[in-house]
Amino acid sequence: MRPLSLHLLAPLALCAACAGKSADSGAAATDSGDAPCTPVAWPLDADGDGYAGDDTVDACDRPDNTSDVGGDCDDSRADIHPGATETWYDGTDQDCDGASDFDADGDGFDTDTTGGDDCDDGRADVHPGATETWYDGTDEDCDGASDYDADGDGFDTDTTGGDDCDDSR
Repeated sequence: MRPLSLHLLAPLALCAACAGKSADSGAAATDSGDAPCTPVAWPLDADGDGYAGDDTVDACDRPDNTSDVGGDCDDSRADIHPGATETWYDGTDQDCDGASDFDADGDGFDTDTTGGDDCDDGRADVHPGATETWYDGTDEDCDGASDYDADGDGFDTDTTGGDDCDDSR
């Protein structure tokens, strides 16, 4: 076997010299023979939860604190990221879905307990503007009127203990 000449090993040495160089180590070759490095913007996962936020870190080799999965809406807290369990009504969007933290049933109306107008935030079919189903005991449209007074005359139907013998007019 013939020994390798030094001029064949020189490019390998230059590649090895560049390995691990960060963006601030300089992109140009130096007098010492280091090969140039082209930094890459790596998505930064500052809180270590496996999800990157909007920030990046420039480096030639991938740093440990990066992730290919983005969407972290608060990269300073590891308990906040896409897929996290939402804690309703605390004012924090733990799962980063951008939806209101005060609309647990997802019907587009915030709960009335925090200034909204949804009278039952556990049911998506109950909200302002929903179709009222009379005599079922639920105020589907959240208007506050009795569910047993379909004609709106102020008297509940006699079939449920009220005084109105004709709740149709």
